[in-house]
Amino acid sequence: MSPNEFTLFRQWVERHCSLALGEDKKYLLETRLARILTENQCETFLELYRRIGNNDNPALRDRIVDAVTTHETLWFRDEAPWDALRTHILPQLAKLAHERGEPVRIWSAACSTGQEPYSLAILIDDYCRTHREFPVSPDQFQICATDVSAPALMLAVAGRYDAISMRRGFTNNFEPYRKIYFSNTGSISTVSTELRSRVRFKRHSLQDSFAELGTFDLILMRYVTIYFSVDFKTKLWPRVRAAMRPNARLLLGAAETLLDQTSGLNLERLDRAYYYRLGPRVTP
Repeated sequence: MSPNEFTLFRQWVERHCSLALGEDKKYLLETRLARILTENQCETFLELYRRIGNNDNPALRDRIVDAVTTHETLWFRDEAPWDALRTHILPQLAKLAHERGEPVRIWSAACSTGQEPYSLAILIDDYCRTHREFPVSPDQFQICATDVSAPALMLAVAGRYDAISMRRGFTNNFEPYRKIYFSNTGSISTVSTELRSRVRFKRHSLQDSFAELGTFDLILMRYVTIYFSVDFKTKLWPRVRAAMRPNARLLLGAAETLLDQTSGLNLERLDRAYYYRLGPRVTP
């Protein structure tokens, strides 16, 4: 990939995915596009670029978007926020659902192959089975999971994972869930039908309007914005805030922070976990 070809694709990726690729990402971009180059019988990356520039091959554009998008994910990624969800946030949401009489809505953004929303569904089901202070059922929690990648969502909907995928994230705290919520056929583990029915997967880009998604009591947007350009993040956070219901929580990945355009979102701490909450600041 020549410097000129890299510049053209880098600009295209930022326009269509809002991903910021530094000069050090040239080799990464080249390796991710090499197979697509071969599949489409293009002799150069410039020829491939011209094909997507004609706007007459949406399937090819989607293929490139999928190739450059990071799909790194695992079960219960980072224990601290999941412990906070299990011990503090879920009981508060259960109380909200019980008092409000309508479902709590949760959004797992950039869910990739589904480990995050299914992890949420597992915690919710476990809470509903074992806690009776605020009697609620899993049906009182609606999980919306979105991603820009059609192939990733296809795998998420199937809920089938190989042995390597299953080993990633099931630490001692969460290991017992594997026997309860999965069936095994050879080396493949499949999420239970009941659990899969509780997650609604939808193809959606964070560049798109959030209006069709509605508003939420909890948003997980973890390890997503670290790849975005500063300009896009400046526009993104006010839109995320607008999708949050009063007192809603926003969980980001480790070391991810908001920008200045987030008036009303307060950083709060639960044990080892941090999250943002929409509403007046709570004094400890």
